[in-house]
Amino acid sequence: MKKKIITTVLTLAFTLVLCATLFACDKKGDDGKINYAIDNSFIVLERNVGNALVFSPVTNATRDENGEVTNGNNLNCEYGVILYVGMGVEPERYSYLATALAKQGYLVVIPQLDNNLAYTHYQAEEKAFETYGNVKFFIAGHSFEGGASAIRRTSENKDKVMGTVLFAPVGSRHKLLDENGEPVKDNDEVEIYVSDNLLDCSLPVLLVEADNDKVRTKEQSDNAKARLKDGYVSKVVQNGNHTAFAQIDVEDDLPIKFLPNFTDDVNATTIEQKNAQRIETCNVVLAFLRSVVLG
Repeated sequence: MKKKIITTVLTLAFTLVLCATLFACDKKGDDGKINYAIDNSFIVLERNVGNALVFSPVTNATRDENGEVTNGNNLNCEYGVILYVGMGVEPERYSYLATALAKQGYLVVIPQLDNNLAYTHYQAEEKAFETYGNVKFFIAGHSFEGGASAIRRTSENKDKVMGTVLFAPVGSRHKLLDENGEPVKDNDEVEIYVSDNLLDCSLPVLLVEADNDKVRTKEQSDNAKARLKDGYVSKVVQNGNHTAFAQIDVEDDLPIKFLPNFTDDVNATTIEQKNAQRIETCNVVLAFLRSVVLG
């Protein structure tokens, strides 16, 4: 019980610090568009839309008896982020980042896929592109499933994407399919696989890693970097760990339990360090998005 109380207090403190860090005035330009050149503090509406968890900056918000935002007028977001979750991680565990981005005027869409396996259940078409046709999206992803999905989605949609944000990614490969969706085979009737990479992609890429990552091996880290074109932006969060890029604080929060590397990872840093990692992650990502948006 004492541990839960301490965790709750620290989480509340983290939330207050994050809000203070990102607090400013929400402003729109004379043309009615969001001014991405300044720090904003829009009210954020979190809701399920189709098969996605969506975080929208709103005005004229209404709240329920608990103070939760239940409605509001959506702002005309010019930019947004599609975020693919790590292996088995619930979309809600990225709400800290999604909220921070939406407060600054970005529409954030986190697709909800079966068993939270973004790459295993990869969809050929990303619905957000059609649903929010006026939004210019960045693609983001975490860890094995999410990182691989972000790399693949970017490589397949270079004309629709503003850039890519990768949190401790692990690359993958997929079957080459023909126009009928059937696997393509070589002369020996062996199915052909395509290795996902951004080597021929000129879009800006942000790679965020943690110095206490116990989940990825050095080989997996090096392999992920080898899939990126030279010139990407790299940031290593000090006193950070792999699972803390999501709101995973204790072993009970892990989507995959009883694996030594995941257990070691979640215990590699303190709650205070995890909260500090998330604040730094928000700031690093926002700085990257702003640099791309403003050119």
